[in-house]
Amino acid sequence: MTSLIRYLLALFLAVCTLPAHAEERVDLALVLASDISFSVGPYELDLQRRSYVNALRSPRVINAMTNGRHGQIAIAYLEWGDAKTQRLVLPWTIIDGPQAALASADILETAPLHRSGETSISEALIAATALFSTAPRASHWIIDISADGYNTAGAPVTEARDQALWQGITINGLPISTDEAPELSAYFRDCVIGGPGAFLVAIDQPDDFARALEQKMMLEIASQKATLYRASSARKINCQIGEQNVGKDYNRQLDDITNGQSERWSWPKDNLD
Repeated sequence: MTSLIRYLLALFLAVCTLPAHAEERVDLALVLASDISFSVGPYELDLQRRSYVNALRSPRVINAMTNGRHGQIAIAYLEWGDAKTQRLVLPWTIIDGPQAALASADILETAPLHRSGETSISEALIAATALFSTAPRASHWIIDISADGYNTAGAPVTEARDQALWQGITINGLPISTDEAPELSAYFRDCVIGGPGAFLVAIDQPDDFARALEQKMMLEIASQKATLYRASSARKINCQIGEQNVGKDYNRQLDDITNGQSERWSWPKDNLD
């Protein structure tokens, strides 16, 4: 059975067995938005996905997700790349115990991996914001976005951020600093994250992703507040830095597409909504 068939079967079973959302009340509605642009290398692409899978299987995370007032949260998993690529891998799913969490992890584990174009943080935020129109009733709305580069395509990132904030959504960040984006943490602080209690957890090495992701999810789910890298009201970095530098490293990012391809990778001819 191919990975795609396994993924579709897991997704179908989850939709059929998990409770309907319409009248549900949850402690948190959380969109996990993961960067799959060409700047994300083969190893990092697989590492990100596995880290989300492992987080959903973590007893600590599951306990946190079911320990709030309503005993459940809702999550959706969105992968994004260029301005036209936002792929909803896991639609809104209520996590009310280990069974639902493990079923969601299985969906992510078996879903094919994709990569796509430039880095459009702005369009990812717009797509994630739109998802809340169908979210369960929640005490808090959060977008948790990871990226390893600056916004290089689509709308200005600050416009997309402000649109989300205007709707009462908090944006938290998981920036993965690289040689090409050495000021990414400051960029996220000043240009991407925002809203009540917004924070980011910076990653300097790809291997730190799993640890940082679990730490960040625990903070979000428990409504705790991080004290480092809080959103700043004073702009300290150029929020157009990505757009101004676009093209400088794009060819380098394309070079590794033919190197070390995983059998789980696929590049759809058309955008997958």
